[in-house]
Amino acid sequence: MLSIACVGGIRVIVGIGLDIVDVKLFRDILADPTSSFKQHHFTEREIVYCESQAGHDPVLHYAGRYAAKEAYIKARGAHFKEAPTALNINYREIEVVTEPSSGPALQIHGVLAARLRDAGGAKIFVSITHEASVAAAMVVLEQ
Repeated sequence: MLSIACVGGIRVIVGIGLDIVDVKLFRDILADPTSSFKQHHFTEREIVYCESQAGHDPVLHYAGRYAAKEAYIKARGAHFKEAPTALNINYREIEVVTEPSSGPALQIHGVLAARLRDAGGAKIFVSITHEASVAAAMVVLEQ
């Protein structure tokens, strides 16, 4: 574990996750009229945000948010010593919100939030980036 000094004690990084999404593949998934992928993986607030990005490709925003959710799952799996596939994740419980003053943030809801609280909680840091062909995100969990 990597320890970070802070006022009043020691902060410890308990999980790090990174994910990269192929934007073309993601575009194909979202374009499939028979798919309910968007509704199963994104909250209504995320859908509204992504679709409202005038002058920007909404798929880039969806891909970045999906990468952040996957990065959180990986960081959380490392923190809880569980394989990500064993977590039975509801992707809508991991919500990417945009804070006007600080950029993206993760809000955890439902069962995932309860599990995080039961484990002592964690401060969540997220960074998202995207270009024409890829989107990526990194999540750091700190206790």
